[in-house]
Amino acid sequence: MAPTTAEPLDLAAGLGLDTVLSIEHEDLARTPTDGVRRSVDLLRAALTAEPAAAAR
Repeated sequence: MAPTTAEPLDLAAGLGLDTVLSIEHEDLARTPTDGVRRSVDLLRAALTAEPAAAAR
């Protein structure tokens, strides 16, 4: 099964990584602003979600 968005973030945090996260937007069906905004919304939700069970 593919990891959820939060799992790689939980793993990075568990390893002590505290750095910049880069967003790449290549979806031609969306404007750059909309693509980045949607990405930020998804990441914000993942960062505020409960940690994945495996990372506890």
